[in-house]
Amino acid sequence: MIKPYLGIIILATACLAVYFPIFSNDFLYQWDDNWMLMNHYTEGGINLQNLRAILTQFHRGQYGPVNEYMFLAIYSVFGYNPFVFHLASLLLHTGCVSLVYIIILRILARTAKNGAFHHCGALSLSQRDLQSPCSSLQHPAIAFITALLFAIHPMNVESVAWISAVKILNYAIFYLAATCTYMIYLERKKILFYILTLVLFTLSFGGKEQAVTFPLWLLMLSWLLGYSFTDRRLWMQLAPFFVMSFFFGIITMQAQAAVGVGALSSAAQYPIWQRFILGAYSLFEYLAKFLFP
Repeated sequence: MIKPYLGIIILATACLAVYFPIFSNDFLYQWDDNWMLMNHYTEGGINLQNLRAILTQFHRGQYGPVNEYMFLAIYSVFGYNPFVFHLASLLLHTGCVSLVYIIILRILARTAKNGAFHHCGALSLSQRDLQSPCSSLQHPAIAFITALLFAIHPMNVESVAWISAVKILNYAIFYLAATCTYMIYLERKKILFYILTLVLFTLSFGGKEQAVTFPLWLLMLSWLLGYSFTDRRLWMQLAPFFVMSFFFGIITMQAQAAVGVGALSSAAQYPIWQRFILGAYSLFEYLAKFLFP
């Protein structure tokens, strides 16, 4: 059985072994790094005016204050040193991998406790632990394999190796951290963890707009952990997240409209039937690449 702390150490080592070559990479001066990273916000210095501008302004159709703050902090200390920016990306990815490991561990432990995987029958405890297809003794191994696949899967290469794609890592690490705090809230019912989940959700959106899916993920997670969709308390609990997600979506569309694209723009739009087709294509493309990278 793999100890959790040992699993995290091995996963971190695997991340370093796979992504070590990125430290020799330079910036992509002709592909997004030249405006997402190298811009007036990054070079504006750590001062109240610049910090406010990053938080309140759109930049080329995007709203990502968490990314800009990260770029600003690194630049203020190290300048445009690609090694440091790549190191930050790798550290974020390693953090995401560790959180995936922890989340899977907690999900397996909780579902097993709820009886989702264990059927007592006539077996003794020790026999059941050894013979169950998903016993508590196997939880660390299952979580470790899942996290390892996430750590080394080719679909994550772009977000780790390309500095401008760090926005994916920023949104993901807060998304996963918010998942952890929400699960702790469900167990302990302490309002502090609920508030912390709201804050982390907000920070996740500050990394990338895809964070708007978080309420749906919480809904699925709650169901997986044994909560019923007919439970009124569950919907009351998730209502603030859906409201926040709605407003985050409005902010995203406003950012896109600022450069003449998106749903709020007067420019030509795809008809609704084409949007469904394009959405379905994107979904299955990612599923296909996940299975056959």
